[in-house]
Amino acid sequence: MEEVIRSLIAMQVLTRDRTERAWRLAIPVDQIRIPETIQGVIMARVDRLDEGVKQVLKIVAVIGRSFLYRDLECIFKYALVQEAAFSSILVERRRDLHLHVAAFAQTSPRN
Repeated sequence: MEEVIRSLIAMQVLTRDRTERAWRLAIPVDQIRIPETIQGVIMARVDRLDEGVKQVLKIVAVIGRSFLYRDLECIFKYALVQEAAFSSILVERRRDLHLHVAAFAQTSPRN
């Protein structure tokens, strides 16, 4: 539900009325189109990202659900987001990214 609501906000279908401090639908409910699966909802949100941000998201999805970056632990808050981003990568590209991640892991100093 959280992802569906965030999607509606991102699409400006659900808007905040600041005077009444309430949420309102900007279009009639029968005109709202929501993907049928949670993966579809997540990927619809991913598709609205800038291309560079989208590519970074997909690369870190290959690295895994959590990883260290300069002594900070980065983590996907929801495993479904990582899984949806990962599965959206073509198999050949995914294989290449896995090879790059593995090569980098072997050459980088351990924290």
